[in-house]
Amino acid sequence: MTSKSLEDARRKLAAATAHYNQMAEKVKAEERKADTRKKIILGGALLALLKEHPETFDRLRPLLGKHVSQRDRVWLQEMGITFPG
Repeated sequence: MTSKSLEDARRKLAAATAHYNQMAEKVKAEERKADTRKKIILGGALLALLKEHPETFDRLRPLLGKHVSQRDRVWLQEMGITFPG
């Protein structure tokens, strides 16, 4: 193996690594975008449930409350939505 072929292999490896990193970042960005969309859709559905069927939302309130941070509870309480605990 010559010095030139070793340098060519090093360049190809660097290019492949850069391409891999770009693709990995693209996949991560798409996953974050999909996660955000799910949150928006499900959040909208819960708000519609709260408005249209408050008694059903009340049955879910304890379960949902387990997944709401204290910081968010304070903000939601200011908006008129409370959780037990």
